[in-house]
Amino acid sequence: MLCGSRGAATADESDKEASAKPSQEANEPAAVATLRVRKIDTDDECDEYRKTQLQLIKSPFVLASALRVPGISNLEALRAEKDQLGWLRERIQATAPPDSDVLQIRMRGADPKELQQIVNAVAQAYLTDVVNKPKVDAITLLNMKQAKLNELIAELEALKMKADLPANGNADGEARRKHIEQLEVMSGQMALSIQASAVEIQSLSRVEFIDETSVGDGSAKSPLPR
Repeated sequence: MLCGSRGAATADESDKEASAKPSQEANEPAAVATLRVRKIDTDDECDEYRKTQLQLIKSPFVLASALRVPGISNLEALRAEKDQLGWLRERIQATAPPDSDVLQIRMRGADPKELQQIVNAVAQAYLTDVVNKPKVDAITLLNMKQAKLNELIAELEALKMKADLPANGNADGEARRKHIEQLEVMSGQMALSIQASAVEIQSLSRVEFIDETSVGDGSAKSPLPR
């Protein structure tokens, strides 16, 4: 299921202020990157999630990461800027068009090629550092759990093989039996934890890059991917 806004388009406050002022760049081309949001909550929660993502896209954390992409800070548009982060924050726009399931990252400028590079860098920084980071961490944890489960299973199998050997007295046999029971419980709990982690990983896959960054007039009326 996809996350579509029921109301008007949403944008961060700086974009609202910018749209209210006449812009000398209004006739310049705009690069647009489009990302799709998958719905897993109620409509209200989904709308709130999209608004939060717009703020994160323009956060210093994401924009600084975009500027660290090789070649970006040396582009003609950025090279002479003393405050590259401030320059980028003023110009990059993040919007959630109405009646759609997408987020859009856009920027206007004179050089279409540089626009594409900058918008792509911001989109990839957002996906890497915000969207995919929890998923990567969850997968790492899942792999650790799976490795632990494999260890428990191997230990359990080895202990069961030893259980077939004569015990050195009743106490030794009872200790083996209890240890086997403990390992069986631990293995079962770990297997359930792995299943829960796998479900969590699926729920973390909420945003995807669905459209190569394109350059056009930047019109909000341009058809959106469905």
